[in-house]
Amino acid sequence: MRAIIGYSIVIILLFLSGCASRQSGTTGDADIIETKVGPAFLAEKLPSGLNKRLADSRSAFEQKNIEQAKSILEQAKTEFPTYPQADVNLALIHFSEEKYDEANEALERALVIRDNYPPALNLLGVIARVNGEFSTAADWYRKATELEPQYANAWLNYGILADLYLQDYSLALESFEKYLSLVEDDEKVENWVIDLKRRSPELNKGSESEEKSPEKLPENAAISKQLKSQSDASLSGELLNQSNSLAVQGASS
Repeated sequence: MRAIIGYSIVIILLFLSGCASRQSGTTGDADIIETKVGPAFLAEKLPSGLNKRLADSRSAFEQKNIEQAKSILEQAKTEFPTYPQADVNLALIHFSEEKYDEANEALERALVIRDNYPPALNLLGVIARVNGEFSTAADWYRKATELEPQYANAWLNYGILADLYLQDYSLALESFEKYLSLVEDDEKVENWVIDLKRRSPELNKGSESEEKSPEKLPENAAISKQLKSQSDASLSGELLNQSNSLAVQGASS
């Protein structure tokens, strides 16, 4: 669990970025994975003043000035009360501090401002998973992906939850393959799919990925460790960086 949380925090290194075309990848080093089609919420045009607040908060966070980052986001909430991005970023900061109750409260505020906002739903899923509420996490991921089918990071989180915690291998395979259809390339997740099919022969449909040599794959235990270490890649690509994907920032209006 600690390994999963550790990767999730990288998410906060990306601050919701609305104009981004790239999402964080699935390695512990937070590689960037090019997406073919980004989720619709990334195209939202935000007021230039809000973008500045979000950028300043991101900068403060990166410099480990956590309280300053929070203060800037509180200002953004006051100045731009009809936008949910500041609350979602506050939730991400609370998440990085393992203050899950505060993170949930911030996400509830964001959803009052904008019902069914996919980044908020995705993060609610992450928090539920960290708290061991796996069926609840699945509900949040399901809702996020139904509302935003192009949301690659949510599909990745959904797949990891299904594989590691729900042992629903059919759902895991579906989610991983959906994720792979939305990104340019992610060899690590491709290997997870191969391993998943190897562990669950009933899922083996003769897909392209099976043609890869099994000798090149890590052992099952190593793959399981990789899955845990980046279980929240969906978050990982979404916070403190304009070149990534959650949605703190957007295109300036």
